[in-house]
Amino acid sequence: MRWIEISRQCEFIAGVVSEHPEGIGIGELHRALSARCGETNRRTLQRRLERLTRDGRITAEGRNTARIYKSRAVARAPVHRVEEPGAHYDVEIVHVPVSREGEEIRARIRKPLSDRRQVGFDRKFLESYEPGVSQYLSGPILSRLHAIGRTPEAGVADLHARSILDRLRVDFAWASSRLEGCSYTQPETETLIMFGKPAPGRHALETRMILNHDAGIAMLVRNAGKIGLDAFSLRKLHAVLSPDSRHGAMEIPGTVFNPPSMPQFIEENFLLFLEKAAVITDPFEQAFFVMVQLPYLQPFANASKSVSRLAANIPLFRHNLCPLSFVDVPGLAYTEGALGVYELGRIELLRDLFVWAYERSCLRYRKKGVSPPG
Repeated sequence: MRWIEISRQCEFIAGVVSEHPEGIGIGELHRALSARCGETNRRTLQRRLERLTRDGRITAEGRNTARIYKSRAVARAPVHRVEEPGAHYDVEIVHVPVSREGEEIRARIRKPLSDRRQVGFDRKFLESYEPGVSQYLSGPILSRLHAIGRTPEAGVADLHARSILDRLRVDFAWASSRLEGCSYTQPETETLIMFGKPAPGRHALETRMILNHDAGIAMLVRNAGKIGLDAFSLRKLHAVLSPDSRHGAMEIPGTVFNPPSMPQFIEENFLLFLEKAAVITDPFEQAFFVMVQLPYLQPFANASKSVSRLAANIPLFRHNLCPLSFVDVPGLAYTEGALGVYELGRIELLRDLFVWAYERSCLRYRKKGVSPPG
């Protein structure tokens, strides 16, 4: 699926450009990409920059050797500007605040691939987590998330999610697909979901990806009182997201992490993952545990990260908490958070993104006039 690979390349390039608010020339950009990803073809880079400029993701200023590229978000507004979540459908938020630990992880996984040690799946990373004892999210973080995530409705699973279902379907389908390299804009996604009209010029596989994510989030909301973190539910979600998938060894580009490939070993660890997830009592800890461990195991031949984003909402829906739609989450920030888990067994960078993303979702779905306590 060449379109996915190209879209991911564009996503990565746009992320590197966004790190340079003053703009970056193609020479410096070429060196930065080569340092992180290995030798990069300069002509290919030029084509990707042309596409990003044409799509409005970046701007080009100057001519010939003096030309520099800037993130469209930087070109339009100061980086520190606070925006309504989802206000600019085609613009990534430039700055995701991270902790000191997150900065350390980011520095390590931004080193060239040649400087990073090959690693495989470490079962101890999963085994060492003890529900009720281990804690990925600290007490203060959990208190904050519960305070902002509470909704006016109470007592009925999924009541709040049902009240915002149309909005949530569009947001989640667009945002989650975008993290997989889909080039649909949010208005195009809304037109597709609400009126059944595919966007002109988009690949049919992108259209199908949007519709599959829409079906997945709608299924979760409508079955929130029944669905859980169990093998049947997660396999059903995967079937909805990737109905034409085939089983086989999974390879992840751009990382030194090698996920497991033996079916029996994967199945054993998948069941262990489910056993631990099912007995975590706090819905936010449970949601984040899913986002950490499910992509790390890669139990499905594809779409494991997409399944994890859907499944992270299961405990939130069951407790009638504000959903997590991933609107505004920059692709590069998400990828780097996942790489911290894959390559280092460290969760802090992904945790920082999870907390920030949930705060954005709460701002977006909080009903007018209702403020979170605390």
